[in-house]
Amino acid sequence: MEILAQYWDDLDDLYWSVAASGERVRRVLTVLLSVLVLIVVATAGIIAALLQPVYSLAAACLLAVLLAHRAYSPTTLKYPN
Repeated sequence: MEILAQYWDDLDDLYWSVAASGERVRRVLTVLLSVLVLIVVATAGIIAALLQPVYSLAAACLLAVLLAHRAYSPTTLKYPN
């Protein structure tokens, strides 16, 4: 019986280690996506500023909203204890 309990404990440890690795990958992908969005919006703002100054103001407002959302939104995914 002790062997079976140890086996289930090992399976549980394996599951949570894979879940923790997945969380690290998700975090890295989130950061990369945020950087990509930031680059696209900044490039769009520069192009818009060269073509139409009114569009550059709109792009600057959009960038400010995206940065504020990223800075002040909490992480909601938590693992049970």
